[in-house]
Amino acid sequence: MHDRLASRVAVELRKMAHLFETYADLLTRVNEREPDPVELAALSQVIQSFYGGVESIFESVAKLIDQEPPGGPDWHHALLDQMGRPGARRGPVITRGVQAELAEYLGFRHVGRHSYVSQLEWSKLRELVRPLPGVRSRFRCETEGFLDRLRSPESDTP
Repeated sequence: MHDRLASRVAVELRKMAHLFETYADLLTRVNEREPDPVELAALSQVIQSFYGGVESIFESVAKLIDQEPPGGPDWHHALLDQMGRPGARRGPVITRGVQAELAEYLGFRHVGRHSYVSQLEWSKLRELVRPLPGVRSRFRCETEGFLDRLRSPESDTP
């Protein structure tokens, strides 16, 4: 079970790394100047792809370790909350600090999927784009640490 989870997480983290490598120049440029509309649309997709990868990892933990993936109309929020708390078979996947950061990206998920790209505003998106590399780094470190604890002889169970 832990090997399957580790494999799924590794795949998602590789996809995330490729995403950030592909858009590294754009993520750097927007620290110096406001993006044009095409760049704004690309940044929206980067945010959505990043959070989609986060959720995919969390869903794997919920299914393979917790054996309790959340359901219902608010399952996205429930899943994020579940990963910030210890489960019956594991400790928390992420700290409350990273959970709070990720909640901002979850909040954008609905906007990004259900808005016209012409409605995107840099003044709002900037607050998600600029810290994104750091959030990704903290998420990756905490996720890898969680997997390391799962593999250790003194398991990560509460």
